Amino acid sequence: MTGLPPEGATDERLRQLLQAEDRLQRLVQSARDRAAAQIAEAQDERERRLASARDAIARTDAEQASADHAAHVDALAAIDARHRAALRVITELPDTRVDDLARLALLRAIETGGDLP
Repeated sequence: MTGLPPEGATDERLRQLLQAEDRLQRLVQSARDRAAAQIAEAQDERERRLASARDAIARTDAEQASADHAAHVDALAAIDARHRAALRVITELPDTRVDDLARLALLRAIETGGDLP
């Protein structure tokens, strides 16, 4: 039996291989645990960024809505001012002139099929 190691040496080598396999399994598990922790951190960061982006969009939408509302209020005020000015002009006209304008408006309505300018 010249090519075979002594029986105790084979047992020792097997024990060393099992220990190496055990170390490798612990290293693999440790790497998996670290990867899982990094994935969880990345998902948390993604959720924080999404929440931040949603908040920014909501703020922008609210600011735009406020600006739109202010623009509409201004437009309505301008329309009201023009309406009041037109009423002042009409009320200052003599009755005969108002009658003439009413007849002219009625004539245009008849000519256009009821659509006033």
